[in-house]
Formats: sequence, C-alpha cells, structure tokens
Amino acid sequence: MLEAILKQGMTDGSIVQGETDLIVQLILGMLIWLAKWVPDIHKLTPERLMAAIEAFSFHGLESRD
Repeated sequence: MLEAILKQGMTDGSIVQGETDLIVQLILGMLIWLAKWVPDIHKLTPERLMAAIEAFSFHGLESRD
C-alpha cells in the first residue's frame, strides 16, 4: 500500500523519484524501532521522533519544483 502511494506521487510529480521498495523499508524500519529507541535516549519522546521521521521521510520526498 505504501509503495503504491509513493509510485502515484512519483508519477504525478508530487514526490521525487526514488526506489519505492527501499523507501518503504526505511519508513517501516524507523516506525518499528521507534518504541525501542525512545526509552534509551534522554529527553526523546515518541512525538519528537515521529516529527523527525515525518520531516526526513515524507517532506524529504516532496518535489522541489
């Protein structure tokens, strides 16, 4: 499902071109490990991590046009 969304965005130009299967694995991997990372890092909340993941994963894929 995520790969289809990425492909659609790449087709219409709303997302920059990239390897969709790799991008999906990156996003899922970050989400899966999020709960494990949080308890070990001082002052890092799930909300802050999710905001960082969103900025990196989603906004980083936005078209620059």
